[in-house]
Amino acid sequence: MGNYLDVANGGLMGILCVIVILFVLIQAFIFIRKAWRRGTEIGLQHQQMKKVITNSVAFSIMPSLPILAFLLMLMPTLGRFFPWLRLSVIGSGAYENLVANMTAQLFGLENVSDAGMNATIFLGIMWAMTLGIILEPILTLFGSKFIQKGLGLLKGKNQKLLNVVMTCLMISLFLVLGAPYYTSFRNIPTVGLSAMIPPIVMIFTALCSLGLNKLATVTGKPVFKEFSFPLALISGMVVAIALSAILA
Repeated sequence: MGNYLDVANGGLMGILCVIVILFVLIQAFIFIRKAWRRGTEIGLQHQQMKKVITNSVAFSIMPSLPILAFLLMLMPTLGRFFPWLRLSVIGSGAYENLVANMTAQLFGLENVSDAGMNATIFLGIMWAMTLGIILEPILTLFGSKFIQKGLGLLKGKNQKLLNVVMTCLMISLFLVLGAPYYTSFRNIPTVGLSAMIPPIVMIFTALCSLGLNKLATVTGKPVFKEFSFPLALISGMVVAIALSAILA
């Protein structure tokens, strides 16, 4: 894969990433401190706030497991530090993995794990992953007021239409991102039965999520619904690994 991993795993890269992550952590502690002070001002008991913090930490661990899985997926080809940085700031595991693969494909590789990876492609992936996510906070900073105003006008006129529009937008987004995987069965003549793995995993994770939501309703325990996404995602990964070993 070339010597680019010497730089990706080097001390300078580690220091630069640590600086950014520390900046984010400091912001988090500042917000926690401000929230604690505000809670005291409005009369909340310290024991109550400690319980909220403890519960928040506990409920944050499970949803973070899929992020750890994406981190382990990206580290072999993008080094130890840069994936850690990207998954610690703005973004998501699915986004980072998608953008890394898209950039690698633009350079003519099959995916980010291709043996043709080199320093130029690595640098391109870094820029794509970093610059690609900057647009969202910029739009939020300068455009959220106008977006909220437009949504407010639409909500005032027709709440049902607003719900339909937002639902269609989300479904369209999922379809665009997932289309290459939903239709991978078309590649059976060229790659064999392994082309069936993505749609099988998709169906399995959907059923798993629906089953957990149903279990939450039947048992009256909302924890199953709250953890349905990470549990379904992890289960899907396990099934994907098993099918890859069988069908590949």
